[in-house]
Amino acid sequence: MASYGRRSYLGAVAGGAALALGYPAGRLTRAERGQSLDVIVSDASGPVDAGEALSVTARLENVGDEDVAETVRLEVGEEVVDTDTVTLAAGEVTTTTLGYETAAVARTTRFPVTVTAGTDTAERVVTVFGTEDPSIARIGPADEIAVQPGSTVLFEAAVSDPVEAEWYVDDDGPLSNLEELFFGSVTTHLNRAALSPTFETTGTREVRVVADDSAVGWTVDVDPDGSGPPSIETLSSEPGEDETAGSSDTLEVTTTVSHPDGGLGSVLWFEPGNAIVVDESDVSDDRDTATLSRPIEDAYWIERGYETTAAVVSDAGVVGDVDSVPGPDVRPPFAVEIADANDPVDAGDVLEVTAEVRNEGGTFAGEGSQEIELAVGGEVVDTDAVTLGLGETTTVTLGYETATVRRDVEFPVTVASPDDLSDRTVRVFGVE
Repeated sequence: MASYGRRSYLGAVAGGAALALGYPAGRLTRAERGQSLDVIVSDASGPVDAGEALSVTARLENVGDEDVAETVRLEVGEEVVDTDTVTLAAGEVTTTTLGYETAAVARTTRFPVTVTAGTDTAERVVTVFGTEDPSIARIGPADEIAVQPGSTVLFEAAVSDPVEAEWYVDDDGPLSNLEELFFGSVTTHLNRAALSPTFETTGTREVRVVADDSAVGWTVDVDPDGSGPPSIETLSSEPGEDETAGSSDTLEVTTTVSHPDGGLGSVLWFEPGNAIVVDESDVSDDRDTATLSRPIEDAYWIERGYETTAAVVSDAGVVGDVDSVPGPDVRPPFAVEIADANDPVDAGDVLEVTAEVRNEGGTFAGEGSQEIELAVGGEVVDTDAVTLGLGETTTVTLGYETATVRRDVEFPVTVASPDDLSDRTVRVFGVE
């Protein structure tokens, strides 16, 4: 613990000035995003048959500093089809499932559904099979494409059971991409039947997928004048590899992608440790930007030391660059709780505050070292460095020499780690 020094700001309180409550501005806020709730669509039940219920599950986090009660809305087009009300304390996370009965449409449709809470929204594209259509639908690319030799093309279809879908390329099949690196997880994690063959030689190839006694197909013209692959121009992470972040901080990975023919389609985001697709961003035109944004506690691969991988795909399904970027070091969250203080004390004496500190990090965060700070009126008056293994707890005593004030005063003190804080009101007797 640092040596105690005399502080003069208690004199201002005794003289009638207000003492600011809290910690240095911006130091411990969970987010400065302009909204209280952060929304992520974590799952959807599609594809479903027309007339059946479609459900959407959303993850909600209160990223503000105060408790919040908010209405969560599921919207299709401009219509609100379901609502739920959630009440969350600061930093609390919950999930909610919303849904509605789809219309008995004749034709298979794909459309976006939106979950809105406060000022934040999240979107997911879903598929509803029409009553007069087979229970299979082409997602992409178009039914006829032209690509260059050597192209890897991602074919996707909506079916009721993607894992059971059978793929054929000309007479070869049935094929599956479940064991393919990265793109096999499109089937298991995006709930789509998918295949990503590479066409090495020129000529015309036929690709089809069969499910539930129905099929859709593609004609592929492999020609040197066909569509080429898209490119990743830049890929960056914020926070980056030279920074340290907490589990409640937000990871943003941003890429700029391009295509000479103006035919961008999507960016697939992967965690490379298990080669799993974790999200998808739509891109278009000849140059565009996409961002993966989520709390680091949900970007679990970052805590485990893995990079984030992006793959860009053209609207013709051609897989282009696949690149990865390191993320920040993740510090384990240290919870703090004030256990005791030696107040009341006489003005000019040392005020000591004892706090319990616990490493609440996940399995992969492990041991960590952090500065624990004592603050009075927004000013840090003492610090102590603490090193704890996973699940370990210790106590620290911090303090400072109070000012020689004339009148009795009460004021808050704060003990804080980078990710948590604890407040307590203490009393100092004035010299008069």
